[in-house]
Amino acid sequence: MTKRIRIFFLLLFFSTNIFSQQKIGAFESASGFRKGSYAAAYYIQELNGYQLNQQVGDNIVRTLYDSSFTIIKSYEVNTQVYSFNKIFKTTPVYAMDLHFKNRNFEMYLDNKTLLLVEPDFDNKKDSIVFTYKINYYNLLERPLAIMPFANSLGLLYYFKKENKLVLYKWHSNGTIDTADYLLPKSSMSPKEIKKYTKYARVKYKKALYNLQVCRADEPSLLRLLAPNTIYYTDKKIWILLQMPFNTGYSVLDIDIDKNTAASANYFINDMKKNVESKLEFEKILNAVIWKNKLIIRNTSYKSFEYFIYNLSTKQLIKKYSSLEGTPITSLINSDLNQNGTWYSANNEKNLTNEKAFLRKLQSGYGFICVSENDKDSLTVTTGSIKQTQGLIGSLITIGSLFISSKMGFVIGAVQIIPYITIYRNKLFYCHTRFAHESFENSASKKINTKLDELLKLFGNRDLSSHSSMLFKNTNDYIFMVYNMDTNKFDLIRL
Repeated sequence: MTKRIRIFFLLLFFSTNIFSQQKIGAFESASGFRKGSYAAAYYIQELNGYQLNQQVGDNIVRTLYDSSFTIIKSYEVNTQVYSFNKIFKTTPVYAMDLHFKNRNFEMYLDNKTLLLVEPDFDNKKDSIVFTYKINYYNLLERPLAIMPFANSLGLLYYFKKENKLVLYKWHSNGTIDTADYLLPKSSMSPKEIKKYTKYARVKYKKALYNLQVCRADEPSLLRLLAPNTIYYTDKKIWILLQMPFNTGYSVLDIDIDKNTAASANYFINDMKKNVESKLEFEKILNAVIWKNKLIIRNTSYKSFEYFIYNLSTKQLIKKYSSLEGTPITSLINSDLNQNGTWYSANNEKNLTNEKAFLRKLQSGYGFICVSENDKDSLTVTTGSIKQTQGLIGSLITIGSLFISSKMGFVIGAVQIIPYITIYRNKLFYCHTRFAHESFENSASKKINTKLDELLKLFGNRDLSSHSSMLFKNTNDYIFMVYNMDTNKFDLIRL
């Protein structure tokens, strides 16, 4: 998947009259705010409330709401140092909110500078608490990822000459910790090279570039993944690197507390057969790490498989395969879904032909994610997106964020606030529900997730992308929709 394909906005069109029964509240718009202006909101768990930020000229209007959407406090700040307006090319722009030890911060980012700003409603002012200069063009010290941890902000670098990773952790008291992780000289052991040949090796100097980054313990509505992806929790970092020719995956396992790095390989497909096979027999891999489990989808025009590994023991937990005479419908717990052009409700349908579904999976850019997690089970959503016309902007999903096509850093977070804009694509997907630990396939059928609810809304239109957005509180996804008739932001629970 090319970088240009990976970076585009999600299309969401909304109609306020259709949402009337689902509306849970509204935010007031600031004086001078109009459709086309920029706004962003987020949930503050410590307050059980919400913060709305509106860009009006050079002013940022900040308003604090309680859980009943009643205004608590507000203030206005004038600044040209940072902005919510993404048109400002020379100014760091809003990327996300951060919450450490009862303090609320906002991250602003461009291709030179990272800023952390702390809003202060009591004193009605903003304070820049951290400034970090980024050098994206230093080939020897390559920036990889920004990782918000529970109580710190991590910046991960790859030092090419020393073949090591360096993790800087900024704490809200102003201190910065540094940890080095020396990588193995080779991704494969001599025994593995003898068995699978050297051509299956992952070369770190090439692979550790332009990665995506996601938390490994937070569900995601929809996540498009690069072949190489960083997953992390507060204790672990896993770097998932795809072997050449869809042979398998090499996983770098980094223990943050123990300062150790180790690698393990998971061979799925025969490289020679995959290279020499006809198009309909070529197998393509997509994978996701959930906590300490590696979930791999392996598909071709003729087959659908799941491989599930325990990353701690490196053992295979479960394998499901249609090649063993099992129909695809017995491996999944939903319809085989297709959404035509995403905003066209008329093109939504269920596929009944398994072979047609497999061809469609192979025709687009694959994705797999853990979309839901409850006490007894987790739901894996997988599919592909097929481009039908030119793409616009940057990809933003719950869980990972590309800020700019020129930047090496990507962000992984519990909450990411996506702005909403337009594109047209075909989406093919299905859900599989597994029991925790054993990964036995659930007997339930016709499973629906929040993604299904989201897609049902795509036929309804309205709104500028700059003032319409999706955010998450403790339990729910909420759409913020600017209503020109009332001059307010309607809030709709998904």
